[in-house]
Amino acid sequence: MAKKYTGSNEGQETVEAPSLAIDDGTLHVDAANNRVGIGTKTPSANLEIEQSSTGGSSALKIDNDDTDQIALEIEAANIDADVISISASALTTGNALFIDHNDTATTAVTPVSLHLDFDKSGVTADTVTSSYKGIDFDMNDAATNHSGSIVNMTGIDMDIVSANATGTLTNIGLDIVVSGADKNIPIRIEGGGLQMKETTTPTATADYGQIYTKTDNQLYFQDGAGNEQKVTEEIICIACSDETTNLTTGTAKVTFHMPFAITLTSVKATCTTAPAGSTIIVDINEAGSTILSTKLSIDASEKTSSSAASAAVISDTSLANDALMTIDIDQIGSGTAGTGLKVWLYGYKA
Repeated sequence: MAKKYTGSNEGQETVEAPSLAIDDGTLHVDAANNRVGIGTKTPSANLEIEQSSTGGSSALKIDNDDTDQIALEIEAANIDADVISISASALTTGNALFIDHNDTATTAVTPVSLHLDFDKSGVTADTVTSSYKGIDFDMNDAATNHSGSIVNMTGIDMDIVSANATGTLTNIGLDIVVSGADKNIPIRIEGGGLQMKETTTPTATADYGQIYTKTDNQLYFQDGAGNEQKVTEEIICIACSDETTNLTTGTAKVTFHMPFAITLTSVKATCTTAPAGSTIIVDINEAGSTILSTKLSIDASEKTSSSAASAAVISDTSLANDALMTIDIDQIGSGTAGTGLKVWLYGYKA
């Protein structure tokens, strides 16, 4: 039989029994199976720690005061089995793995809360395919949920905030550098689209471009110098005359059909020779009805409506696919008529 100790002077005696039990299961040595149990009399592993529901403390705590040594080191010869396995099926609000890193340093530091270092040194043979993954997320909702339920599953949730800080700050949610292969794919998405929260024009970052969307439902690109382009913008230019002949007034100077449905955001008129004496006034019609409550105008001595004293106002922003469009010239310059009139439509596909 195992000799049982209760923490009294008996603890100084030599143990000759095949097993050792201290304080009725606080520490149990199973000599027959070469196992040690803490909190259990029947350890199922080489070392098993069992915490009761009323334990009131951590099941295992490592307090390492040596700043140059590893607190916990695992050397495993595993081939198929997991090196570390965490089972936390009862979690509702807690974390299966929690790393609390509070940096109080005031000097230059470069800490890493979680570092994965994988080095491949083996030479892969011909016709052999190997696949390596740094992090593999496998999340599966196999439950038959009620129709009114809401379930949100997020593979990676990052929240990086700099609050009440001065100086030059840079927060990078995900920094990916991929190189050296025949195919370098930094990000690959399958099964859905890429969602981006609407934002305002960001601060430019030298040598890096940025893609983002704004509240106008448009997709933007900004280069490292801060130059912004509206990626989803469609621009249609219609020539309403040749380059040298003086303009004349009239309806339906140009007739065309819309190549696709578009939501107009702005319109512009330009000319090669500026009018003199009076403005050029242009109207745009869809199916015979004007789309402007204030018509396009090019002021005298100007070559673009962008500088007009009276800016055009769009009253009908929705132009249908294949809609019949006409452009009228309602007024020309009284001294110099102007030449080379073009009308520009700006918008995005509806």
